[in-house]
Amino acid sequence: MNKSPAIAAVWACVAAAAWAGAEPEKAPELHPAVRLGIRSIEASPRVHAGSVVIVPDGTALLGAMRALWTLEARAGRGLPPILIDDGSDGAFESIARFVRAFRPGTVLRWTPPADDDGGQPEWAGLVELLAGPAKERPGPGLVVVARGDPASAAGLVLAVARRQHLLILDAPPATRGVDGVMPAEELAALDRAIRGALSGTGQKWDGLGDDLDAITIAMNVPGRIPAPAWAGGELALTDTLGRDATGARYAYAGLLFGDEAAAVGRAMAAVFLTPPTRPTEAGDADEAAGSIGAARPGALLFDGYRPEFGAPFNLGPAAEALRKAGYRVTQHTRQPPTASAEMWLRRGRGGFDHSLVIVNTSGEPWWFDLNPGRCVSSDVPPNRVPSVVLFTHSFSAQRPGDVSTIAGRFLDPLAGGSFAYVGAVHEPYLSAFLPGPAAVGRLLAPMPLGAAVRHDPLGPQDRVPDEARRFFGPWKVQVLGDPLLTLPAAGPARPRRAAELPDNALPGLVNVADDARAALRASDLGAGLRGLVLAGRDGEALRLLRAIGRDNRKADDAAIAPCAVALLARTRDLTRDDADLFVRLFAALGTGRREHPVWRSMLWQTLGPTVGAMPGAAPDPGENPEADRRMVSLLMNHPRLDAPLADATLLAPRVARLLGPGALSAFLDRAAGLAGDDGIRAAIRALGGGLGLINMWRCRRSLRAGCTCGRRCGG
Repeated sequence: MNKSPAIAAVWACVAAAAWAGAEPEKAPELHPAVRLGIRSIEASPRVHAGSVVIVPDGTALLGAMRALWTLEARAGRGLPPILIDDGSDGAFESIARFVRAFRPGTVLRWTPPADDDGGQPEWAGLVELLAGPAKERPGPGLVVVARGDPASAAGLVLAVARRQHLLILDAPPATRGVDGVMPAEELAALDRAIRGALSGTGQKWDGLGDDLDAITIAMNVPGRIPAPAWAGGELALTDTLGRDATGARYAYAGLLFGDEAAAVGRAMAAVFLTPPTRPTEAGDADEAAGSIGAARPGALLFDGYRPEFGAPFNLGPAAEALRKAGYRVTQHTRQPPTASAEMWLRRGRGGFDHSLVIVNTSGEPWWFDLNPGRCVSSDVPPNRVPSVVLFTHSFSAQRPGDVSTIAGRFLDPLAGGSFAYVGAVHEPYLSAFLPGPAAVGRLLAPMPLGAAVRHDPLGPQDRVPDEARRFFGPWKVQVLGDPLLTLPAAGPARPRRAAELPDNALPGLVNVADDARAALRASDLGAGLRGLVLAGRDGEALRLLRAIGRDNRKADDAAIAPCAVALLARTRDLTRDDADLFVRLFAALGTGRREHPVWRSMLWQTLGPTVGAMPGAAPDPGENPEADRRMVSLLMNHPRLDAPLADATLLAPRVARLLGPGALSAFLDRAAGLAGDDGIRAAIRALGGGLGLINMWRCRRSLRAGCTCGRRCGG
C-alpha cells in the first residue's frame, strides 16, 4: 500500500494545528521538529522589503549589519538583506537571482569611506550587539565559525538573524575543502568543541525538543567522514554531528560552505526568501511584477522513476500538498515521456523559475537517469531564482564544491544558484531517503529543512517503514545549507516593511538603478547593463541588449559580454536574432570564461535548441548559411567535457553540411578524445559514417547551382 497520501495528509493536519495558535500548555503535543520550525520563524527578523543593500566585501558587510541590523530596526522597520559583490561572475549572478525572487523597491550599493578603519566589534561582540545577550537569545541553535574561513561571514549572518549562539574556533580544522573526507581525529575535536559550547550556554541541549536543537557549520570543511567497514564509502558530516555516544540525535545539523560572497548569499536567501510570502488573490507568478514583495513561490517536481518503481516516492501527493499550500507547481510525472531527459532540457531552457526543486532519479555524481534518457551535470540549467533542492539520487552530493557534479552544479552561484541542497554523499540505498511526499508534508508543517528530511522515530505522526529504521543512526544523506530554513504551509508570513531606508540609516547609499541610467547616458553600456540587471530590471536590460544587437556595434562587446551572455541564457523564448547575438557575445568573452565549464554549459543550453531546429544533411533554401556556420563553429570549438556523445550527435550532421568532411573529421576526433569510455569513443567516430555520401550529393547540387567555394559542401 502506498502510504504517501496518508503521510502528506497527516502532516497537513499538523501544520494546521501548529499555526492555529495552540495554547502554551498544549505545545508539547506538537512534534519536536515542528516546534523547532516555529521557533526558527519566531526568532527570525522582520523583513524590510523595500531595499536590498550590496557591499564589496565581508568587512563592509559587518559595517552595514552594524548600522542596519540593530535591535531597534529588528523590532521596527525590519532588516534588509545585505549581499556581497566581490566583482566575480558568481557574485553578480547570485545577487541578480536573489533580487528576482525578493523584488525589493530599490537596490542600493554601499562602499565604506576610504578613511573608515572599520571600528567593528569583535565577532562575538557584534552578535551580542545585534542579537542581544546570549542568555536572552530565543534562537534555537548554535552556529560554528572559524577565524580565517571565508564561509564564517555567513555564520555571523545566521547567528544574528536567528539570534543564535556562536562558537568561534581559533582556526578551522586542518583538512580543508568541502569535497574531502574529514579524518576521525578532526571530527572528534569538532564534536568536543560543539558539545562544550552547548554546555556553556546554560540551556538544555542534549535531547530533541529542548532549548537548542540545531547546529550550523559555516566553514569550508570536508562534508564526508569515514564510514564503518560494514557501511562502505563515507558518511555525511551533517548526519553524524548532533548525536550522543549512543548515536541518538540531539540536534539537526547543516553545512554552509563557499567563498565569502557565495556563502553569505546562501545565508541571506535562507533568512529572507523563506518563509515565502503568502500568495495573492491573483494567483499568478507574475501578478506582482513591478511591485514590492516576493512573488508566489514555485515548485518543480520531476519524477524520473519508472511507473512501477518505489511507489512511496511517487511525487503526486507532494504536488497536491504544495498546490494547497499556495505554490505554483510544475509537475513531471513518472509516465514517459513527461519526465524524460528531453523534457528536462526543454523545461530548463531559460532556467528553472522555482524556489523548490524535487527530483527522483538515479546515477552517479556526474549524471542522472530519467524516464527515458540520461542527463549530465552540465544539463542543470542556469536557474533564475534561488532554490532549495531535494535530490533523491546516490552520490549526487559527494563533491558539492565541484561543478562537474550534480550538487556542485546546482549550488554553484554562476550556474544553478541553489542555497540549500539535500543529497547523498555515497550509495545510501533508496530507503535512506525520506520519500518526497513525506518530506514536503514535514516542510509544510513547518519542520525546518534539517529535520524535515531525516528519518527520526519522533512522535505518533511518523510512519517509518521497517526497512528505514536502520537509517536512524548516522548515514549518508547530507544537508547543505541552513538547517533552520522553513517553508510553512499556513499562517502569516513574517511582516514585510516596504518603505525605503531612511537617509541617515547608512550614509553613502547609492541607488543602483539610478547609477545604471547615468552610466547609459555616459555611453558606458557595460556598467549600465550590469546595473539594470542588479536592480532587477531584466526586461529593461533585455530591450537594451536587443537594441545593441540591431545597432551591430561591436566595440562594446567585451564590456557587456559576461552580463549579456548570462542574461540571454536565462531568457525564455529566444528569437533567432537573440541566438545570433548570443553567438557574437560569447565569442567576445575572454578565453578563461570560454574555457570554464559553466559558461560552456550556458552555450550549449542556449544554442542547442536553435541548432537542433536547423536542417541536418538535407539542404534548406530558407537557411542563413553564414549565421549557421558561425553558430556551429562556435559550438564545435567549445565542446562540453561531460557530454561528448550527445553534443557530437546533435552537431555532426550540421558540421558536415555547413563546414565539410574535413571539419567533421576534426570535430569527431576532438569529441572522441573527451570520452572516457571506448564504447562512447566508437559511437562518436561512427557518426562520421554515412555523412560522406550526403556531402557528395550536397557538393554536386551546389556545383550545379554555381557554388565553387568548397566551404558550403566540403568541395
